[in-house]
Amino acid sequence: MPIELVGEHTTARIMVEDESLVGEGLLEQVREFVDHPAFTEPVRVMPDGHWGMGAPVGFTMPLPEQVVPNVIGVDIGCFTGDTEVPLADGEDHRLDELADRNDSFVVFSCKPDGEIVCAEATAHQTRKDAPLLEVELDNGEPIRCTPDHEFMLRDGTYREARKLSSGDSLMPLYQYETDDGYTMVNQNKDGQSSQRVHWIVARSGLMGEIPSFGDERTVIHHENFEKSDNRPENLRFLSDSDHARLHRELASGEHWQSEEFERKRIQAIKQRAQTEEAQKRMAEVGRENIVSYMEENPDEWYEKVSDNGQHGKEHLIERNKSEEAREKARERANQRYECEFCSESVKSYIGLHNHKSNEHPEEYDAASEPDQFECGFCGRIIKGRVGTFQHQRHTHSDQYTEDKEHFTRVAGENHEVTAVRQIDHREDVYCLNVPQYHNFALSAGVFVHNCGMAVANLGPELPLADAERERRVREAVPMGRSVHDHDDAVHLIEAFPFDRANERLAAFDAAHRERFGEPVDPRFDFDGYDGDYFKRLCERVLADQRQGLSYVIQSAGTLGGGNHFIEFCRGRESGDRYLVVHSGSRYLGKAVAEFWQGRATEYRNADRIRERLRPDDARFLKFDPEAVSDADLFRWVTGGMGESHIHKDRVREECEGTTIERTFDRLGDLRPPTGDEGRNTALDPLVGREAHGYYVDMLFAQQYARWNRELMIGAVCDALGVDPVETWQSVHNYIDFRDLTVRKGATPAREDQRLLVPFNMAEGAVIARGTGNEAWLSTAPHGAGRRMGRRDAHERLSMAEFEAAMDGVYSESVVDDTLDEAPGAYKPAAAIERALAPTADVVERLDPVHNLKALE
Repeated sequence: MPIELVGEHTTARIMVEDESLVGEGLLEQVREFVDHPAFTEPVRVMPDGHWGMGAPVGFTMPLPEQVVPNVIGVDIGCFTGDTEVPLADGEDHRLDELADRNDSFVVFSCKPDGEIVCAEATAHQTRKDAPLLEVELDNGEPIRCTPDHEFMLRDGTYREARKLSSGDSLMPLYQYETDDGYTMVNQNKDGQSSQRVHWIVARSGLMGEIPSFGDERTVIHHENFEKSDNRPENLRFLSDSDHARLHRELASGEHWQSEEFERKRIQAIKQRAQTEEAQKRMAEVGRENIVSYMEENPDEWYEKVSDNGQHGKEHLIERNKSEEAREKARERANQRYECEFCSESVKSYIGLHNHKSNEHPEEYDAASEPDQFECGFCGRIIKGRVGTFQHQRHTHSDQYTEDKEHFTRVAGENHEVTAVRQIDHREDVYCLNVPQYHNFALSAGVFVHNCGMAVANLGPELPLADAERERRVREAVPMGRSVHDHDDAVHLIEAFPFDRANERLAAFDAAHRERFGEPVDPRFDFDGYDGDYFKRLCERVLADQRQGLSYVIQSAGTLGGGNHFIEFCRGRESGDRYLVVHSGSRYLGKAVAEFWQGRATEYRNADRIRERLRPDDARFLKFDPEAVSDADLFRWVTGGMGESHIHKDRVREECEGTTIERTFDRLGDLRPPTGDEGRNTALDPLVGREAHGYYVDMLFAQQYARWNRELMIGAVCDALGVDPVETWQSVHNYIDFRDLTVRKGATPAREDQRLLVPFNMAEGAVIARGTGNEAWLSTAPHGAGRRMGRRDAHERLSMAEFEAAMDGVYSESVVDDTLDEAPGAYKPAAAIERALAPTADVVERLDPVHNLKALE
């Protein structure tokens, strides 16, 4: 009997008789689904099902009125709870503690071109008892994560943790503090240098529209006077003169409310001033006030200090140029330290740290290293190695230039991988949801991230010897991260099968009208699939990505990596040779899902905005709260319309006194946090015309995936010089345009419908005919399903086992890097074939002859 789960909104059945087929974490994930309001239709999980990001692999459900893009298929990895993330508040926070919060927070994100921005995020626990590995950086920072988590490389692309190797360069986050207390971030984008974090927050749109104050300079005021606290709610735009006036009023006491209040305040200050901590703080405040006065009244300041230091200037210059001063600077920079493990003498503290990390990794506990360092030139104590470097570069430019090679090396010490190690235990893991950019910075100083089958019957003969066939296929089909190098990629758009795509959309639209009583009508301008749509799609979903339209075109006809493969098989019953290709939509489908999942979170937040509005606020707004769409509402209050959402003149005309400022503050703070209490934003749904936009883009991505497989089938057949007898496809990870069924890791099995179910590299696949079993939602498994994760496979399986299992199959892909694809990593083929019986009848068994995968 299938395992049945009854929830608050729907029911689910896991279609297994053999409970040993139930993958780890699957039951918990299905329970979350049946209790989630986005899932109102009956759920079925196929026998090959296992835990997946967004939805279980093997998941199927009739399409409801609201759709969750992540359910179609996007997988990401995660980090241990003690992993720290730097926030805009100036502090580092643990992921598990952030997951306990009931609101959003602001993190650092990075665009593919290297520009660092700030974005709202929420944290969630994503898996329990997950397998782990450790990535160590050249600053000694260890990062513990699941093997599949993606790290952002220096070129803006991503690579899974398990595929990182020593020397890989990651996208870095460099922060340091200026002498006047502001936090700076080095921009990685070409042509940009350092920026103050509060202006990065503002230019990221988190404070709404940046106002103009006529001829005056726009400044950002820190409400709590903590310059490292750059939360949007702690920042306020002011004109230069208003900012100066505020500081003068604070200094003169005009803000205090009464003589009694002032008397108590002075008494409290005197008492507090007796403590060492207060004396230190007052010195800091005094310095801040002086710096503030300097910034806000530069002309007055320059006049007051114009004669300062003249009598000592020539002596100071002469002293700095002296050999004695230069020798002292060199002495500090070249100071040697003795390693306590081997007594070797090593130049500089950074050199000592690297020596101990590389030569004595087991003895050296990098976590015990201090987070403050002494400047080698002036002796000042600075937070962090990179902060120390920045201080030396800016404050001691002459000496820095003399030892530039050393300091350049120091500056780069938090972006290069030095080691990737397996960890012999498991933990619960966590991740952030960053809807806009899909990546975030770790405190370690780097940024981290979040198909189908085609068959060709080749007839009775398989041409060429094995090695020559391998060579020709790899020349014809790029694999792994490789793509074609078409010089005129954009001009190849006309080769896309737009007519077929429009036919599929028309069928989907008809089915949608029949079930929901309305046509598919996205909010964006859409008249059907054509070259202009293709270009606009890439501009829309790849706007914040390094890759664009040319990359998408160059990816057509390429295999990808992971469990994607090209295989030649022999039909056990017919004796015919078959070519089988497993691949998907490559980069495009993932980008579509991530884009629309981010929009789903934005739309969901529109409800929160409306809750904050009062009935009489409409007269002060430039939009009609009752008529505006959720998308436009969110864009208005977040500055996305290019102008303020408030009729400011009307507020000034109709309000008086302090009511004006309070109204501005309230209406200017309509932007909601990213998450609600207890809400998993990864399951935020799209509804109405927003969902229609996702359908249009995802249906196109599905046709792109089909085209991709067709191109590979054609390229392989051309390379081998054969004409296929027949070609057909068996698709999974999609929305079925015929019956409006969502399938992730599952394939349709309508009555008499042909389908292919692959098992593993050694045991091939079966061709079957669907029975149209409604209890199974006319669906079948898409394969054998993993019985162990990729990291577990590398730990528990051996190359000897891999090679023995592949005996009789020619494959140059049986290497260490593909051990996670070994037959032993998948569920037993015989058990999956038995489980097929209620939903599909096997008509042919395909025994593998030659298997090819990406070798990375």
